[in-house]
Amino acid sequence: MPNALAKVPWAQSQMVPAAIRTIFAQADRSHVGAQLVEAAGTLRPQFRDVAAKLDDAGEDLIAFSAFPSPHWTKLWSTNPLERVNAEIKRRTNVVRSSPTTPRSCGWSARSWSNSTASGRWPSAANSPKSRWPCSRS
Repeated sequence: MPNALAKVPWAQSQMVPAAIRTIFAQADRSHVGAQLVEAAGTLRPQFRDVAAKLDDAGEDLIAFSAFPSPHWTKLWSTNPLERVNAEIKRRTNVVRSSPTTPRSCGWSARSWSNSTASGRWPSAANSPKSRWPCSRS
């Protein structure tokens, strides 16, 4: 969406995302593909660059529809990735070490593996018992 909005004047900054969001609001895979073609066709007269981006990234854009529909809302969002990055930033600021030091890298790897294994994000309930995340006590 940010790439599409970079090619659109401010006055149409509400219309273009609304047209793109209709792709994700469909009920099944065949309608998702048809809506992608329709959205690109609708945007083509005014915004050729945006329509070209939709055409080029079409397969990647609708890849989520290959999975069962209950999983769609989790797949088309980048919120989980943004949450992990924010948590790593917050923890490294507390520890005051850079992300390249072994200490913070070890915590990042353990945190990611713990959260993916348990299906939830790291919290006080499932974090290491030591005061600092990567300490060897």
